[in-house]
Amino acid sequence: MRGDGTIAGCFSVFGGYLIHLTYGYLYSLTNMVPYIMGYLITFIDPHLCVQTSVWFSAVSFAVYGIFMPLGGFLSRKIGYRPVIALSCLFLSGGVLLSYFTIQKMYVGVILTYSFLFGTGVGLGFSVTLAVAATWFPEHRGLVVGLVVSGYGMGSLVFSPIQTFLINPNNVPVNNVTRQFDDPEVLNGLPHVFLVIGVILSVTQIIGLILLRSKPKSNAKDNKIEILDESESSESEIKDYEVKISNCSNAVDIKPGQLFRHIDFYFLWLIELCNSVPLTLLTSSYKLFGQSFISDDKYLSIIVTMTAVFNAGGRIIWGSIVDRFSYKSDGWIDGENALLYLGYWRFSFFKQCINSGSSSHRVDVRMHKHGY
Repeated sequence: MRGDGTIAGCFSVFGGYLIHLTYGYLYSLTNMVPYIMGYLITFIDPHLCVQTSVWFSAVSFAVYGIFMPLGGFLSRKIGYRPVIALSCLFLSGGVLLSYFTIQKMYVGVILTYSFLFGTGVGLGFSVTLAVAATWFPEHRGLVVGLVVSGYGMGSLVFSPIQTFLINPNNVPVNNVTRQFDDPEVLNGLPHVFLVIGVILSVTQIIGLILLRSKPKSNAKDNKIEILDESESSESEIKDYEVKISNCSNAVDIKPGQLFRHIDFYFLWLIELCNSVPLTLLTSSYKLFGQSFISDDKYLSIIVTMTAVFNAGGRIIWGSIVDRFSYKSDGWIDGENALLYLGYWRFSFFKQCINSGSSSHRVDVRMHKHGY
């Protein structure tokens, strides 16, 4: 693509990146959970068990997976823009409403901060990828990698903001309970939901304005440019048309046909296995860390560094998939998993790498083949 088409495509990809950046707020759950649990135990329910924190990410990921097919179905019926707008409304609205629910009950926070948020991510996640990928069909893996790098970058952006707003003075946890109970930290927590909700909303509005699907007429314009400017041979033009045709055919797989492909079940199983450690990590590894480490800012830095690997891995693996095969990074990820089992002391570093590769491999595999 050239000229205005390339510029418009880049803006669209950037818009998708911004939207996925807000989706990536999901990964900052691990940074927020200690504050939320501390607030609930201190002010709402002293008998609340810390282990119930796992439900924050479990509910989010569950409804995220349930509503993702619905988002794709609705986009075919009413268009991608209303679906993504609804997605953003659920996501930002869930965070904003948490201002009220956290002052009432634990279940209410689960409903707004996890259920509504996960619904928003699920509705728009794949739709955003599909729209952005229409601009550069020959580099679909890289485009998907760039967009979902925003998803991986969410914790990198929002975790420092959360810590700065909630605990700027680095107040440590209680030495006995290993939970936050200092009013200096907890009193301002409800208002933080309002601030972050506004930040998410503004980012999503900008992303939604920039994101747009490639006009169908552009394909014809490309053919004219090839004839007039490149002076290509007829065989080259046919090859170009075949590539566009192959991409179009791949996208036209119907939902009913999807269940007839064995690849679908393999991908579903991979994503299921991948979601188990993600659920545990995003809900509890900072909470677990503060059982031994009192430095809140240090733990927040750990969360931030995880996001760096998560985001970078998505771009790198997307480029590898374009050049070689989706199986290439699958083998690498499998070897990392074996090393992870054999050398568990390096588990944090291994998990940072794996979280960026395995989840992104499924995204690229599905969008390269139009699932």
